[in-house]
Amino acid sequence: MILNGINFGTTFYGLYIVEHYGRRKSLIVGGLWMSAMFFIFANVGHFSLDRDDPQSTESTGTAMIVIASFFIFGKSLPCILQCCQPSTGASRLPVTLH
Repeated sequence: MILNGINFGTTFYGLYIVEHYGRRKSLIVGGLWMSAMFFIFANVGHFSLDRDDPQSTESTGTAMIVIASFFIFGKSLPCILQCCQPSTGASRLPVTLH
């Protein structure tokens, strides 16, 4: 529920960023942001999480949820671009009227 709420909320922020800064910059920054968050998430999960007794590393689990939230925040930019990207004439199928 938390991650879905963050995904919904950041959609509107992503729409503003795309309109204000443009598509190319938003894609580049969003991709770099997601790469950084994934790298941090993987390192925290690999080096800090105790696989034998996960209850003893509760703060690590909380940190991973926060990092996943930041990842979703960065994901909102490229996702919006894929959904709102206008199609070009070359990619459209020919329309025939009967």
